[in-house]
Amino acid sequence: MDSDIKNFTIKILEKLGGQLEFITSDIVIANFQKQISNNIPSKLYLSFIPVPPEFDGREYKFEPVVPGSDLLEELISIARKKGGRGRGIFLQPSHSCEPDSLPVSFFSVSLESVGRVFSYMPLMEFNFRVTFLTDEKVESIYSILLEDKNNEVELDLSNIKDYFYEPQEGFIYGNFSLNREEACEYAKKLIISKIESQAKIIEEEQEKFLHNSLLRLEAYYKKEMEYVKKKYKEEASEVIKDLTMELKQKKEELIEKHKIKTGISLINFREISIPAQGFQCVITKDDKRKVIQFKKDLVRGKLFLPSCESCKKEARAFTICSYEGHLLGNCCAPSCDGCKKEGCNICKPVRECFICSEKICDDCGTICQSCKKYYCYSEHSIKCGTCGEDFCNKCTVTCKTCSGNFCKSHLIKCYQCKEFFCKDHRYNCYLCQKSVCMAHGKICAGCGKPSCNIHFTGCTLCQEDYCTICVKEIKKVFFCKGCMSLKKPDNPDEIEVIFAPHISKVKGINILNLKHWKKGITEKYFIFTASNFFNSYIFIIDRTSGNLVKYKSLGFLKAIKDMFGV
Repeated sequence: MDSDIKNFTIKILEKLGGQLEFITSDIVIANFQKQISNNIPSKLYLSFIPVPPEFDGREYKFEPVVPGSDLLEELISIARKKGGRGRGIFLQPSHSCEPDSLPVSFFSVSLESVGRVFSYMPLMEFNFRVTFLTDEKVESIYSILLEDKNNEVELDLSNIKDYFYEPQEGFIYGNFSLNREEACEYAKKLIISKIESQAKIIEEEQEKFLHNSLLRLEAYYKKEMEYVKKKYKEEASEVIKDLTMELKQKKEELIEKHKIKTGISLINFREISIPAQGFQCVITKDDKRKVIQFKKDLVRGKLFLPSCESCKKEARAFTICSYEGHLLGNCCAPSCDGCKKEGCNICKPVRECFICSEKICDDCGTICQSCKKYYCYSEHSIKCGTCGEDFCNKCTVTCKTCSGNFCKSHLIKCYQCKEFFCKDHRYNCYLCQKSVCMAHGKICAGCGKPSCNIHFTGCTLCQEDYCTICVKEIKKVFFCKGCMSLKKPDNPDEIEVIFAPHISKVKGINILNLKHWKKGITEKYFIFTASNFFNSYIFIIDRTSGNLVKYKSLGFLKAIKDMFGV
């Protein structure tokens, strides 16, 4: 039995003044003071299920209430009188609300005032008759309950017995604001969505039945055509043509017969008024002020709370944004983990630092100009030693030599050791154009240009390192340009001037007594050679500082060669 038909029948019987005695939940005796219509006596014995055997054979007969029954049709006819509008009812409160309590809370604000008022929430109940017509008739009754915003309300009115026909004292009752025509159309749309599953089941059953019926029909006409061919032979074509046309027509009739025709008609409607307690709270914060209104349904105990202006969801705790005065729920007013100030997800959001996951406001965080990610400025910001800009610590690297912090744009990786170095502690080899650290490159003493170790070669004579451009191989022996250009000094007196500061430093060699002086020049050094009778020497002097870089003996053989000018 359709529960909506049962509920509808009970509502109509109660409205007509019937006193209902429930033998079981589905067996009812209804008593009226007088006969309510020509077809309804003053006492009814009703069953909303097939009549159980134990109720058969009594002096009175229980009448089943089913779609299409005389009783149900009569009740629907009564409900439709006077335009189908039923008498409005006012429900009795079943939930209380403490006079000094608030169902919501406030934080970080001052509660200036609280106002309370009792009023009614308007609902509209619609009862529809839904009929599915195919080869047989299927009927159901649906009830839809709407609130003032065309939203369906889940409320079982069949279990509510405490109601009045007039508003209670102390409750404000205004005109029903819902447009009935619009509400009825919206209720019809809800009905259509609700009956889709039922219609689909009926349609599937009809499709199966239709398929089998068409197969039987085709089989019958196939036999008829075979019989005609045997009987009339050459003259059978006209008869077969007639049978084919007849089969087509029968099929169309059969398909039309099994089409589902759905009818939805309004039986009646009525206004339902639900008691509610309304609240109006005024809260302030600094120079910001907000008025909050909400209500509590005293039948269902449901709270209709205001929405957070940020996420648009109902909230139970509220505050005011300190910046532009937005009304925020506790879900959208997170505190900054840095400065502890409340944020606002609309105008002053806090964001997560991608390094430590702390929630920080725009005053405490910034976006790294390298990786474009948000981070805590005070905790994770590092200034580049070259450009002076701030970066997150994920986008800076330490120079292996000086341990200074630099952004990735101002550090170079040595292609040999793969470590990072700043501009002051690395070279770009002018020959291969690769970057190297100072441990894997140097400045060529011959030309003054940087080069990597791979492009350096030692001079056999002075034993200093030079780039491959500044040395020359002679019989598998390498000489720098300075050593290859050794010649007598233009001014012999400069020897005493240049070596005067170094006489005491050179042990075992009387520099001023040496003879056969020769001088060579590179970008960085003065190279001198000289000899006495027993030995020959080479001296390396830094051209810029005048310091003696190194000196060494070249041996007796070189001294003999110098003596004879070889």
